[in-house]
Amino acid sequence: MQNLMKRLYKNSFFRSIATLMSGTIIAQVISFAISPLMTRLYSEEQIGEYTLLLTVVTMFGSVICGRYDMAIVGESDEKGIRSLLDAGTALLKIKIGFDDGGAKSKSDMLEWDKNRLAQIHDIAKNYTTEYTKSGNILYYLDANGRYDSVERVNELVAFAEKIGARNRIVLLEEPFEEDNKLDVRKIPLRVTADESVHSLQDVEERIELGYSAIALKPIAKTLSETLKILNKAYEKGVICFCADLTVNPLLVEWNKNIAARIATLPEMNVGILESNGKQNYTNWEEMRKYSASFGKSYSAENNGIYRLDDEFYNESGNIFKPALYYEKLF
Repeated sequence: MQNLMKRLYKNSFFRSIATLMSGTIIAQVISFAISPLMTRLYSEEQIGEYTLLLTVVTMFGSVICGRYDMAIVGESDEKGIRSLLDAGTALLKIKIGFDDGGAKSKSDMLEWDKNRLAQIHDIAKNYTTEYTKSGNILYYLDANGRYDSVERVNELVAFAEKIGARNRIVLLEEPFEEDNKLDVRKIPLRVTADESVHSLQDVEERIELGYSAIALKPIAKTLSETLKILNKAYEKGVICFCADLTVNPLLVEWNKNIAARIATLPEMNVGILESNGKQNYTNWEEMRKYSASFGKSYSAENNGIYRLDDEFYNESGNIFKPALYYEKLF
């Protein structure tokens, strides 16, 4: 039990949840503890008036604030964006389709997305990069299926045009839920299929709906199925890129072998490989040692870039060599 608690404490996600929970619990305890004092200091009528006022403010606070409370970027958030850009990031993945309980409607969600895009663009527009054709930082929007109509998506596109961000958006991933099979050809962006593609039949169906890019997941959807999807996409002239997220360092090398051998996005000077294992595995650097490619120049990223050389291509990133650590486990 003690070891479990230690592991949980080291996990940043668990610590974040614990911090939020502890703040709420402490606030409730304080409120409960001082309630006897409040009843001695104030009459029942005064407490009733206070409760009524608090209820009204809570109910109409979002209207009173004009939702500007949602538009403010926290200092740490802005610092995080600048930190990524200062480190050389050329393509920013931006989560849209805001839904953490703050958005009461799709209209609220859209307004939050507009504000978020404007905030990021206001920072990123001042940076340049050698890794894109235009020299500008580019954007990859991931909607997680949260939009409900082509018209609402196009409202966001029109806003992006207004603030000068439209030409920087190179991918719009899964604007609609998988079962909401809307034709996307009227959306003037490269609409990308990800979670909605499981088979060759899905590829053909999404292409018929106007999708013009596919996010490949060689590990999550198996390497054999991925190669079939990739082949079908290229037959149809559809762009593919590698976007297998939380995989360990050994499997990153497998993904890298796919990403390094497919055409790049037209707007990019380099291939792209989406991966966030480094941010999610506590012992990422230790896990890197378990791969046969550890110590090779091509295995470590530098400011978000993998420098692949002849050795990488000749060895296929050492993915066919035994991973001794994992062999000992079986």
